[in-house]
Amino acid sequence: YVWLSSSSMDNPRIFHITYTGSKVASKFSIDLIAQEIPHITILEAKIGLTRSKIRYRNFSGTKTWQEVQDTYGDDRVLECDYVAGKIVSALDDNLTKVDIL
Repeated sequence: YVWLSSSSMDNPRIFHITYTGSKVASKFSIDLIAQEIPHITILEAKIGLTRSKIRYRNFSGTKTWQEVQDTYGDDRVLECDYVAGKIVSALDDNLTKVDIL
């Protein structure tokens, strides 16, 4: 099982309060479930800021694709294919945790 964690859990910001809170709650739940299902391996993939269509969809057509891309600013942004590749490598290596930042 792959659980997608977030780097926002390490450095929460006020405008991420709902997102980060739900990630913390789901981490708590995953940890409890893991105690009950030791026969299932869980990979926790902690992911940094990733460029995806999610942010574009969040603007519900009020911004163009390029305007949404500009919202990433100068922050280091990961690409989805890179993140997916790191997750597959972690699974191949039988890891239980990987930071993709």
